[in-house]
Amino acid sequence: MRRTTILADPELLTNLEEIARRDGLPTSHVIREAMERYVVARRGEPNADLPALVGMFEGADDVAERDEEILRAEMPVAVDATAAKRAN
Repeated sequence: MRRTTILADPELLTNLEEIARRDGLPTSHVIREAMERYVVARRGEPNADLPALVGMFEGADDVAERDEEILRAEMPVAVDATAAKRAN
């Protein structure tokens, strides 16, 4: 990774810190995850919004049993964050 400096609104930073504290993650991790999601959304990559829809419609019966496998395939950053939370 490469270090960078940004200027951000204090309220935005406070909100990011609260999210990080709630999730038990470093603020830098939350910021990286947000940036990654932003880039994916801006690039218009297919299925960028798919994980938000998982479980909302009828489909395979084994989704609950394969939830982490499915998420890892669609959103590796979110799965890594969950794994980091569980490790703490």
